[in-house]
Formats: sequence, C-alpha cells, structure tokens
Amino acid sequence: LKSVAVRHERSDSVHHHAQHGPLLTPKVFLLVAMSSDGSDKQVTPEVIAAHQAELDSCLAEVEEASKKAKEAAAQALETAEKCKQIEEDTKKMIEKFNAEGVKP
Repeated sequence: LKSVAVRHERSDSVHHHAQHGPLLTPKVFLLVAMSSDGSDKQVTPEVIAAHQAELDSCLAEVEEASKKAKEAAAQALETAEKCKQIEEDTKKMIEKFNAEGVKP
C-alpha cells in the first residue's frame, strides 16, 4: 500500500495509521467514497489528492464569501446609522419650522 499525506482541514498535521496508510477526515472520506455519477471509484492517492484540492478550493471560496458578507453587513449598519441620523435631523428641522409657523 502506498502512503499518501492528507492535510487535516483544521491543521497542517498529517495523520497516518501504521498498517493502513493515512487516516482521512470524514469530509475527505465521504468525497472519496462517493462520486458525482453514482458509480464506485477505486480510492487511490491521486483521487484523494484531487478531492482534497477540490475541498480546499471550495472552503477558500466559502471563506472569501463569508468575509465579503461580513464587510457588506458592516457597511449596511454604517449606512443605516447615517440614515437614522439624517431622519432625526430632518424631524427636528420640520418641528422647528412648524413651531415658528408661517409669518405673513
């Protein structure tokens, strides 16, 4: 059996079992065990590496999207605060205008 290094998704440590080769994370195992067309594939180091690369790419995309969503949320909160301040200022101006009344 050929040994292959599999990077754990939360650390850079590599896990090996002395007799059976690398231990796979549950996500990698599921990705390797299942194929998109439903047919069985032989699990090889190349298949594992390909699925791990695909998983890493997908996780990087999710991380980037999460970062962008957080930035957009922060900007939305800032904009909402500005709108609230403008609304309060406008109400004060209207109250002042109405209190002074229209003078002939």
